Amino acid sequence: MRVLLLTDALPEVARGGLDLHMRELSGSLEARGLEVFVHAMHGDGEGAPSGVEALAGRIADPLGDGPDVDDFRGALDLYRPDVVHFQSLQGLSHRLPEEAKRFGARVLWTLHDFFSICPRTHLHDGEGAPCAGPMLGAACGPCYGGLKGLLAAPVLGLRYAGFSAALGQCDHLLAPSRYVRDTLVAEGVAEDRIQVLAPAVPRPRRFAALPTADNHCPFVFAGDLRRAKGADLAVEAMAMLRDQPVSLRVHGGPPAPPAPREQQFEEQLQATARGSTVTFFGRYQPDELLPILDGAAALLVPSRVRESFGRTANLALMAGVPVIAAGHGAVPELVAEGVNGALFEPGNARSLAEAMRRVLEDGIDMQAQVEDWPANPSLDDHVADLVRLYGAQA
Repeated sequence: MRVLLLTDALPEVARGGLDLHMRELSGSLEARGLEVFVHAMHGDGEGAPSGVEALAGRIADPLGDGPDVDDFRGALDLYRPDVVHFQSLQGLSHRLPEEAKRFGARVLWTLHDFFSICPRTHLHDGEGAPCAGPMLGAACGPCYGGLKGLLAAPVLGLRYAGFSAALGQCDHLLAPSRYVRDTLVAEGVAEDRIQVLAPAVPRPRRFAALPTADNHCPFVFAGDLRRAKGADLAVEAMAMLRDQPVSLRVHGGPPAPPAPREQQFEEQLQATARGSTVTFFGRYQPDELLPILDGAAALLVPSRVRESFGRTANLALMAGVPVIAAGHGAVPELVAEGVNGALFEPGNARSLAEAMRRVLEDGIDMQAQVEDWPANPSLDDHVADLVRLYGAQA
């Protein structure tokens, strides 16, 4: 069986969760005897279209054959796939699933985010505030704001209709979490057409080391340094825990391109942390996460945006490290309060500090019961389910 895994862009050095998932998934499928082709329509992503400015050229003529469609037809002719599995269509034509179906391939789409209904991908506005919904695309123009948003409003309505049709072309729609599935069902996707299949990660080779007995408890933040990810909330919470023998290790750096660097946010973060027990370690490589988690009291996931999955949280839990997460989006599906971590009110540093106190009191007992923690999705299970959906022999 020939499988084409298609995404919008794939940098040479994988940094984002989707990039890592693509590499892990392709290798695991090949290990099961499938012939796998990974194709990124925009290569490493440099120069790829993005934002409202690029919408008109991709959507205004929904019946025309734009460059994305022509390039995709070329990829189909080159790889001759039995299965086309879309991983991301960001910045691409909504007609690609239709072309794959016309070619005769089995078509799957893992909806890693909400790009099919939201140009910003995560159903939040430019400030990170939750969006109530696209309203068939009518709310998307005002979300961008200004003259560009106003002029793009009709195009955004066409966009919503086009991607809704694209969802209908797929044999299987896969959601990374119940949160994503339920949101898309509320937008009109038939419940029996979409199933949850978490983009799981390989199990770590060992459990993380337990906190040491020196009465010092380090917390870990591991992620991009931008407001949406909430590192500032973790720093603010530390100021409320001065009476505790705790520290915060911040591992992260600017987001991967094409996301812009938030220089002002980084400077404010450093200024707020000055004089505290917060240490910045910079960006880390994926294979360094387990050593980073060694000795940690918990991993902090304070995202202001509603995450569609929780790759880093999943890895931490499989390594036996409790997770403290904002109580919205998909990450709470992995965290059981008082069992393997704690939840707090999104965007509220005081609530985060209270959750950290709860873990300080009960964390050792939690980790002692790690064998009884809820099971986390594994890459092996994910691939086995995919092979079945592809129609291949396991």
